[in-house]
Amino acid sequence: MLRLSLTLALSCLAMPALAAETCATNATDEPLLFTMDGGDGGFLRSWLDPGDQLCDDVPAGGRAFVHAFDDPEEFEGCARLIAAGGQDAVMTFPAVDACRWRTHESAN
Repeated sequence: MLRLSLTLALSCLAMPALAAETCATNATDEPLLFTMDGGDGGFLRSWLDPGDQLCDDVPAGGRAFVHAFDDPEEFEGCARLIAAGGQDAVMTFPAVDACRWRTHESAN
């Protein structure tokens, strides 16, 4: 019985993570509306003040589709794909769809 319990406990520890916390941050100086679709049927929508984050558990190996808007009536926002377990931040949000994300800086 002890061996079975130990085997079950170890097999639970060896299981891969089913989801990873994935976050988007508002690093601008204005409030922005963020949406996040983690691909698992969940959809988040929240106004974020400067410095605030929107996070969701995204299935391992998946990606979250994130949009930032300055007006809830806008159809197009500033879009980004964030890998499960990753983080990104909107650094600037101009009137035209040319916003800058933190990962743009690390890619150059």
